[in-house]
Amino acid sequence: MPAHPEYVAITALRDVAQLEAVGDKDGALQRLQQTCEAQPSSGTVAAKLIETYSRRGDLSAARTVYSGFLKRPDRRLPGRVTAAMANACIEANQLDEAKQVLDTMPQMVAGEEAIEAAILERRAGREDRAHSLFQKAADAVLQDPRALHEFAQTKMRLSHPSRPHARRGNDYERAARRLLLREAKDMLQRVIQLDAGPQRHAWAWYDLGRVCRWLGEPAENSRQAFDTARELAPQDDELLGLLERQQSAHR
Repeated sequence: MPAHPEYVAITALRDVAQLEAVGDKDGALQRLQQTCEAQPSSGTVAAKLIETYSRRGDLSAARTVYSGFLKRPDRRLPGRVTAAMANACIEANQLDEAKQVLDTMPQMVAGEEAIEAAILERRAGREDRAHSLFQKAADAVLQDPRALHEFAQTKMRLSHPSRPHARRGNDYERAARRLLLREAKDMLQRVIQLDAGPQRHAWAWYDLGRVCRWLGEPAENSRQAFDTARELAPQDDELLGLLERQQSAHR
């Protein structure tokens, strides 16, 4: 019986992984190119080839793969390819192009695909769209520490005191901001309880300290959160710098 096209693609990707594992990057690229020519409608292969070109800094080649894939009427897993191309643009600091690519994301994404799209929207600076996509991911977010943390950070960004509506908004807008912050707090507390590395937990504690401050909670709440973040990641210079700024701003 003939194999399903995506099974053929997955088999090819195993070969690519083996070639990369032994350091044959050129051989891996050649195998990907051959598979893409043989399976031009495979989103699995097209996405991997775009990612490979992106790692090599060849955005032009990634664009060629992407545009070729879009021309295929029988293309499979288009959301995966869109995410790969958007990420390639972001890595190349082509944010306007990344936004244009993300605008073509299929509307019916859900689960892990929605999470990946949401994270890319955050990196492109579009928090509103990221929030909507995280909501589409539903329960998949709750078991993923990274996704849940990024969702909480999205809510924090949307409710940040520096945003115009936070300073000039009416009572309803201020209430909506506090609701976002309370939701972010709940999510961060869940991240801390999930199985994740100390680095993830440290940053979650840092964000929790900021949320406690924005909610006007007793100073001891944020201080304890910041102290815990420092204890969990004593070698993280970026985090330590941010913690110092928080401390200096509230002396």
